[in-house]
Amino acid sequence: MKPESDKDRDRTVSEVPTVSSRDLLNGGHRINIEHDGEIYQINVTRRGKLILIK
Repeated sequence: MKPESDKDRDRTVSEVPTVSSRDLLNGGHRINIEHDGEIYQINVTRRGKLILIK
């Protein structure tokens, strides 16, 4: 894996796709995401924080 370049680090938020967590969770508190054959889970805590679990 190559190191991150200064140019990559300087990308603005508008250049990176953004998805609302509300849209992603569809009113729930947990979703599963499949990535590269693995299942990850995103949970919303009681305090409204997001936790990613493999």
